[in-house]
Amino acid sequence: MKTALVTMEDKFYLNKRGVIESVIDILKSICDIDHTRHRSPLNAIIHILGGVAAYHFLDQKPSIYSRTGKLTAFIPKLG
Repeated sequence: MKTALVTMEDKFYLNKRGVIESVIDILKSICDIDHTRHRSPLNAIIHILGGVAAYHFLDQKPSIYSRTGKLTAFIPKLG
């Protein structure tokens, strides 16, 4: 593959990808949204909403912040 310069917009979206993957990992591991064999669709939806509600009450969440114009991903330690 040829090397190419990365624009600021691409850097921004690449940083968001890391945070999104971190949030999904937290939802799967800490909030227990890993079960895939529900007997009814309503049970699956309730299970997912319960995990999202548990995520909402976490003290430390991954976030994107800007300091001096640089976009960086800040992922705090949980636990």
